[in-house]
Amino acid sequence: MPDFDYLIIGGGIAGTTAAETIRQKDKNGRIAILSSEPHFLYSRVLLPEFIRGEVGLEKVMLRNAEDYRKNGVEIFLGEEVEKLNMGELSLKTKSGKEFKAKKILIASGGRPKPWNLNTSSPKNIFRLQTLGDAERIKKFLSGRGAGEAVIIGGGFMALEFIETLIHYGWRIKLLCAKKSFWPDFFDERGYEILSGVWSKNGVETVFNGKITSNGGELTADFVGVGIGLERNLDFMPHLVVGQLSGGVQVNEYLETGTSNVWAAGDVARYPDPFSGRKRIGGNWSGAFMQGRTAGFNMTGSKERFKTISVYSIGHLGLNITFIGDIGPFAKGDISVSKGFAFASGEKNEYVRISTKDNRVTGAVLINGQSFLGIINQAIMNKWDISSIFKKSI
Repeated sequence: MPDFDYLIIGGGIAGTTAAETIRQKDKNGRIAILSSEPHFLYSRVLLPEFIRGEVGLEKVMLRNAEDYRKNGVEIFLGEEVEKLNMGELSLKTKSGKEFKAKKILIASGGRPKPWNLNTSSPKNIFRLQTLGDAERIKKFLSGRGAGEAVIIGGGFMALEFIETLIHYGWRIKLLCAKKSFWPDFFDERGYEILSGVWSKNGVETVFNGKITSNGGELTADFVGVGIGLERNLDFMPHLVVGQLSGGVQVNEYLETGTSNVWAAGDVARYPDPFSGRKRIGGNWSGAFMQGRTAGFNMTGSKERFKTISVYSIGHLGLNITFIGDIGPFAKGDISVSKGFAFASGEKNEYVRISTKDNRVTGAVLINGQSFLGIINQAIMNKWDISSIFKKSI
């Protein structure tokens, strides 16, 4: 059983950043990364652009074997953890390998939620989470003419599928189980801007819609499923299903309740110092910063994680940004919105601010990059909602 000073479960951006940060602080400690994927670190952010042919594989790949060797990091590819013993700081992989460490970081990320109709026509059903998924989609789209596509979902992944299929000239129908797209975050004005660009590009929408095995017939040549993630925490048998989806509880230092065990990235449920709520991340920049914080703290530092999360996506000429904690929208807390209805030739700028106890906690923006600075300050300094309007908007 190999003994390591630092053992990292997960080879994504959080785990790799943690390993490299540890090496900056500890030149001699033995570091290992266990990655369930067969690839070294690559950019999930660039996968849609890779599918569309806008970037090559060399841009997508962020590390190679030599990078790990130079940093003195041992990486084990294609190794899924079967069981983690947090008390003994040991684990066993599904291939039968056993590892032991002085300190462990859980950065195992997420995987697409299961879809119960995947078996009906598996060759035409696609998810987009891994490089393997992206290569499969690219091969399928490049090897045939345009056809009819159905996209299932109501979030960022649905937007990625739509953008990519429009690039290839496909006809698209978007099917959402909810009453609208992002109804918890967009009001009518925000959705009007988004639906306007869809209408221009021939995207049909069906809301309050569900596909079931005995439901109505829906024909498509391509089905893109973007219904969210579940956390890769099956190796922690003491967690029940609800806890699995809710992630691993950590404190402001990303420490779990077990000594010498940290968590970072998609699996970490951390206290947001700006909104006061427990949150799970899910974006690239946040995972990077959590990996950095965890790496510092695993080497003896005591650094709090207090990064304001920002996630942006370009979509058919729009720039959509989520900043901070926008959960209060869904909870019905006070929110203030400013937007301009979609119309050809007008400035499609939209800002909706999320508050808690009248303090700014986050915002949703469409083409509102000029407001990012002032909103970031408002979140950081816990400004009253009236202050932000006096200062900028």
